[in-house]
Amino acid sequence: MVELEENLSSEIATDWKLSFDEFNYLDQRQIRVRFDYAIALLFYKNNGRFPTSKDDIPAAAKAYIADQLRLQPIDMVFQADRSVQRRNLHLRSHLNFEAFTEANRAALQDWLNERPALHEVSDDDVIHDILMWCVGHKCTAPSTKYIARLLTASRSKYSDAEYARIVSLLEQGTKNLLDKSLDDDAHAISFLRIRSGPGRSSKAVFLEIAECVTFIQSLNLPVETISKLHPDW
Repeated sequence: MVELEENLSSEIATDWKLSFDEFNYLDQRQIRVRFDYAIALLFYKNNGRFPTSKDDIPAAAKAYIADQLRLQPIDMVFQADRSVQRRNLHLRSHLNFEAFTEANRAALQDWLNERPALHEVSDDDVIHDILMWCVGHKCTAPSTKYIARLLTASRSKYSDAEYARIVSLLEQGTKNLLDKSLDDDAHAISFLRIRSGPGRSSKAVFLEIAECVTFIQSLNLPVETISKLHPDW
């Protein structure tokens, strides 16, 4: 195993290494399910959920775990039958995980509110962070639907707060000019006109673009604040 471990990436060797307590726990399982339990246990600790496909587990991780257990790699069981449900229940019990409570809901919401940077990454990354939060707090993760609702509400709350913060930095004259740009006034610079493409190159188009740039510069926007926002903003 030492030779195999030396050839593994540091991530595999760290994330998929069985502890002494885990060896003792797995020794209590029948040999025919020991590898399956080991994969599910370590995957859950690393991801906050149980694997649902053989593609979830790297081949190198399978080989490393099998080598630690002195077993041959076998196919995991993924279908939602009683044996899988029983396995997952046993593993959660071994990890001392409790049900997701109202106290957990409130704590998770506070945690999200304190981390606005989470709203600048993909949904999958935020969901993974939420699942790992549950692992760290020894509680089972809420349903996928609940996490989706939580993510949507959290992003909306963050967006509203960010918009309000930016608006608070605008001078009243800037607000008036922006409001006017939203009106259908043929004599004013239109917001829709600014957003539209330049079209074919011509002197008239060049002058129109210059006029739009002059208007934007006249707004005296809080550029320093805006430039620090995520590119999506």
